[in-house]
Amino acid sequence: MIDTITVQVATKQSDIDQCFSIREHVFIDEQGVSKDLERDFHDNSAIHLLLKSNHEPIGAARMRILDQKGKIERVCVLTPFRNKGFGEQFMRKVEEIGSEKGICELVLNAQEPALDFYLRLGYQKESERFYEAGIPHFAMKKRLR
Repeated sequence: MIDTITVQVATKQSDIDQCFSIREHVFIDEQGVSKDLERDFHDNSAIHLLLKSNHEPIGAARMRILDQKGKIERVCVLTPFRNKGFGEQFMRKVEEIGSEKGICELVLNAQEPALDFYLRLGYQKESERFYEAGIPHFAMKKRLR
């Protein structure tokens, strides 16, 4: 069976709750990030994005628009769906959504294990290694137009 992949802007509270549930599983349960750090006040104003495979929620991210830049945060895909191309499809759609919103550049802080993933997608490393929530990250950016 071929997976039907969809990415939607989560506007209903039930969809936003699914995003939070996926994020909690990946960041809090798997990576040990404190719940106080994972959820923050930016969640109230961010655009939440939900990745689904065959209508099943499998990934989440959020985007904040800051001076015509899109700041991509909290990108995650559930473990059984990793390394199967879902993340790349997800990010391509996130970029498309950003472009539709008039954003000319995306920025993100990539966890070190995901650095090569983002480099393959055309993001450029903009910093040396730094730590967020005890996890090594790199600042990255990509021009959309």
